Amino acid sequence: MLKLVDLNKQYSLSNLIIKKNISKVLANQNFIMGKEVNILEKKLKSITKSKYCLTVSSGTDALLISLMAINLKPGDEVIVPSFTYVSPVEAIVRLGALPVFVDICNENGNIDTSLIEKEITKKTKAIIFVNLFGSICNITKLKKIKNKNKKIFFIEDAAQSFGAKFKNYNSCNTLDISCTSFFPTKNLGCYGDGGAIFTNLKHIYNSSKMIREHGQKIKYHHDIVGIGGRLDTIQASILLAKLKSFKSEIILRKSNFKYYNQLIDKQNLSLKINFKIGKIKFPAEGSPNYASYNIFVRPEVRKKLITFLKKNKIASTIYYPKIIPDHKPYKKYLKTKQKLRNSEFVSKRILSLPFGPYIKQKEISYVVNILGKFFRKISH
Repeated sequence: MLKLVDLNKQYSLSNLIIKKNISKVLANQNFIMGKEVNILEKKLKSITKSKYCLTVSSGTDALLISLMAINLKPGDEVIVPSFTYVSPVEAIVRLGALPVFVDICNENGNIDTSLIEKEITKKTKAIIFVNLFGSICNITKLKKIKNKNKKIFFIEDAAQSFGAKFKNYNSCNTLDISCTSFFPTKNLGCYGDGGAIFTNLKHIYNSSKMIREHGQKIKYHHDIVGIGGRLDTIQASILLAKLKSFKSEIILRKSNFKYYNQLIDKQNLSLKINFKIGKIKFPAEGSPNYASYNIFVRPEVRKKLITFLKKNKIASTIYYPKIIPDHKPYKKYLKTKQKLRNSEFVSKRILSLPFGPYIKQKEISYVVNILGKFFRKISH
């Protein structure tokens, strides 16, 4: 079976240094907040050019801690895209605040910046923008909104965009606060859960640091309500090992992404007249990190295509089959008569194919050939 993300290939190239790093942690027995955590935070700051970095237990906890750090309270509103993974909305609701949904751009899945300002009210405490599929949102437009609304915190969900750029902005160093995830399948992933918070605001860093440590500066002196949100030392050691090949892997991802596009175009699978396959379009001002390879297919054929791929031993998945307001806990937050056309459009059509830095060109060719067979079959 051709996996969606094959971590074995990466591990086979890095296993010696990964094992060495883990062995050091086991020998030192510093499993919580060992020196590797501090070293990793310094390296992540260097990559993003962010003033502060705080590693945490997951990407979801990064969002939760960030919202706690800005003192989000029940009744506050947070603007968030309606098409994303559940984490941002989950964190908002957990703190008793209200998510305000905004539609996305159907070309790349990122929030439609032209719709944000009309949703801002006196209750708006934050705006979370999610960089889907490795492409950063339009920071130029977001910054204009920020300049008009200086009291609102802008939080970047960079779980899928670490290593990407928008003009001169590095992902995880864009506006007020940035959060990322080190889930195993991310471009930079550990072998469990992990995440990080980035900011240039000292008070946000200090608050987040206390929250991560159960609300304490001094051990057993709890000044604020916090959580247990630390990154394990073993996971930090794995990330340090993987950082050595991170930049080269993005180059490989870009090459494989372009090869997919080339073969799909060669087979005329992206002809708009039939809308067989649509492709993600990244903004011209950005340098994505090519986190995944996604196509759009007609809703009536997607299920059949998934079955056909599986029969031919090709994995695929849907990111994401439902928009957030369609999930049971979040339906009540959708405004009456609010239309989320692009979110609905993408959720009904998107399909993710096998991808990664170490997928072989012959494997990509096989996937595209199977796609060709499928569309020729259903056209007769």
